[in-house]
Amino acid sequence: MNTQSKNLDRISSTVQTGLASVNDAAAKLNAFSARVDSATDRGELQTIVTNSQTAARELAEATRNLRELTDRLDKAEGNLARVVSRADSVLAKANGRTGTLGLMINDPALYLQSDSLVRELRALLADVKKNPKRYINLRVF
Repeated sequence: MNTQSKNLDRISSTVQTGLASVNDAAAKLNAFSARVDSATDRGELQTIVTNSQTAARELAEATRNLRELTDRLDKAEGNLARVVSRADSVLAKANGRTGTLGLMINDPALYLQSDSLVRELRALLADVKKNPKRYINLRVF
């Protein structure tokens, strides 16, 4: 009997501990319910829900704007790549020794001849101004 008494005492103690835990949880649940009730009465939960919905709409709009911006940037990147490719092609041709621009850039003899021609034209123009009768012959009937 002594063993049974000890077992009953242990079971009773365990049950009392369990009941204390259940009572504590119930008290906490009551306190939480009271807070929710008071928050609901003052409209705080509704305000929180409304603010959350507004934030979600604004976030969705910002996401949509970011997608549009990304699409425009992708198009701009494609356009820029085409411009760079064309500029590279033009510069490659100019750097080569074909075509007028390439020859003018890369052929020093052409530059020297052009410079000499400009000097001669300036001298001719100065002489025409100085001696116009030598170059212009007008006769009136």
